[in-house]
Amino acid sequence: MTVRIERRGVSLTSADASVHRVISVHIDGRSVWSAATADAVPVAGDRRLLAWPRSIVPRLRGVARFAVVAQPSGTVLARRRLRFGAAIGRIDLHDGHGRSLSVNKWGYLTPAFGTSEEATRRRAVDSARRVIDTLHELGHPAFIVGGTLLGAVRNGGLLANDDDIDLAYLSDLEHPADLALESFAIERGLATSGFWTIRHSAAHLQVVFRFPDGTVDHYVDIFTAFFRDGEFFEPIHMQASLERSAILPRGTATFEGESFPAPADPEAWLAACYGADWRVPDPSFRFRTPVRTTRRFLNWFGEQHRFRDLWVSHYDKVATADAPSVQAVRFEQSLPREALVLELGCGDGADARYFARRGHRVIAVDFAWNAIERAARDAPDSIDFRVVNLSDRRDTLGLAIELRARAEPVYVFAQFTLDALVDEDRISTLEFIALVLRNGGFAVNTSYAEMSDRYRPGDPRTWHVPPRALMGFATGARLAVRILHTDVVPRRGGSRIQIESMLTGRETVSTSGEPGSNSEESE
Repeated sequence: MTVRIERRGVSLTSADASVHRVISVHIDGRSVWSAATADAVPVAGDRRLLAWPRSIVPRLRGVARFAVVAQPSGTVLARRRLRFGAAIGRIDLHDGHGRSLSVNKWGYLTPAFGTSEEATRRRAVDSARRVIDTLHELGHPAFIVGGTLLGAVRNGGLLANDDDIDLAYLSDLEHPADLALESFAIERGLATSGFWTIRHSAAHLQVVFRFPDGTVDHYVDIFTAFFRDGEFFEPIHMQASLERSAILPRGTATFEGESFPAPADPEAWLAACYGADWRVPDPSFRFRTPVRTTRRFLNWFGEQHRFRDLWVSHYDKVATADAPSVQAVRFEQSLPREALVLELGCGDGADARYFARRGHRVIAVDFAWNAIERAARDAPDSIDFRVVNLSDRRDTLGLAIELRARAEPVYVFAQFTLDALVDEDRISTLEFIALVLRNGGFAVNTSYAEMSDRYRPGDPRTWHVPPRALMGFATGARLAVRILHTDVVPRRGGSRIQIESMLTGRETVSTSGEPGSNSEESE
């Protein structure tokens, strides 16, 4: 066989790739990952490699039976019993609730409907019904779209490799600002009805359903659809020439044995979203959104969900720290008694708990909700843990107004938080800090100053903030910057330089140059 199963992934030749467009990898008889062979990278001679997805690599410990299956024919291209590491047990691809896991279209390891028990599938369908009913009560009749509509039309139910429910509603509005305000109002209405939501953008909400222990059971996505300048839009992907009659009046589709609202012409919607070949199953399907459409949606509606799934997954795996960081100890030594401390990107709360033990009042924020829930367990009352998204200016402006109203100095602690943000969010976060510091106080920021040897564009845990960039962003936010400490610290892949800086508002720059001094200096 020319297709091989290896410890580094699936190896094949260019001839294999030309014959078999899509392959699925089965582990112990269950499909866990599908890929397009065109994505294989050259490795040696004529051989190409589809490397194991990063999300599954940590789970490959032990032994299992592997098979590579061509799609959609089902032809088995390779089989092999393979052991990873020294573990003698079977490779375990289940979550804490016993659900089988597979790699979804975004590369994350999640419980897919095709491998879930009937009870899980029924809960998801019931949740979709509840959300649709609530949206109708709020004056926004919704209908199924995306993979949910595709599954309904193809086989009358959930797609085997899908892991959420997709809904949309058609707005009568067309201006991005009006659409955003409408979506915010829907978010408030859902919250009043008892739903817990995460905002992806000003036109995309996600309703989260969880188990009693806080882990996610399933999601229901809500997309804002609208017509503008003769085109149909539905973030995050669709900009299409679609007639209004393809959407309204709403029709119905049979989904998991029930009648659900659907676009008037489901086939027209599916062709506009997935292309003319939407009828042909493709478990490796990935959206390839045109650049002009991506830019338009980003400019209109922003992006408030960057890398949240990565951080949620990260905090699902790492152990809770007990000891405070060196930077937190130094920061605390410069604080006045019973200071009001704001920690940005608090993670599991080790530093926040230290500040509280030292007698300070603490507001600790992070946008990974599971990190906040973990941090808040058995935390002292002097800590106010909150889910706050630094990519969402509504969140940061609301918190800034609250802190300014307290009319007391605020002391901001941020450790590697700016590192994990894109530039536009670094700028808005520094502007937020400048607003908060108008009552006095100072901020201390720690950032890596040089690129990691393991840098990956799609992993903010490997990013850094060049000192020149920090100075430029801070100056634009009317903040003064002074370097406090420069350290060389060992990290995986080699040592890195990290810089600890003090930020002060230019209206209240410290003349002594020491944190905690409230002397003023005019510009």
